[in-house]
Amino acid sequence: MHFPRTVVLVALVATGCGPPSAAPTGSAASSVTAAGTATVPAAAGERAPASTPGALADPAPTLTQLCTPGYTSTVRPPVAYTTALKRRQIADLGYTDRALSSYEEDHLVPLELGGAPRDPKNLWPEPIDSARVKDREEDALHIGVCTHRMSLADAQRKILADWGPAG
Repeated sequence: MHFPRTVVLVALVATGCGPPSAAPTGSAASSVTAAGTATVPAAAGERAPASTPGALADPAPTLTQLCTPGYTSTVRPPVAYTTALKRRQIADLGYTDRALSSYEEDHLVPLELGGAPRDPKNLWPEPIDSARVKDREEDALHIGVCTHRMSLADAQRKILADWGPAG
């Protein structure tokens, strides 16, 4: 998993793992709580559809696996699988913009937080701009889990509360 430099610095400072002098300036610093988790809510209307309630990997990966660099590349489904699924879901969901490039086939519960890699209940065609916002929250939650500032279960609940189907 690639962590944007700003998110890593902010999370490390917020969790006490980095010097205060490393804190970036600007609004990014205020987007992370003292627990090292992002406070970037989903954009209105950008929550996962009801057909994507989220799903966890079975068997569940260990915390050591989740926190090992490169773990997600060992479980990420092939592009051929996610592209075919994205095409089918865009049609099934009735999206007016049918361009595949407008969406990222995103894991609702991210792989780095123990999400199911291939389960369609955990994958959805998320608009690119929304996916970038969600990526920041995923990175901060992953850092919080791997620095033992929050439990994996709490991180999974937070991502589902912020991005899962409404209602």
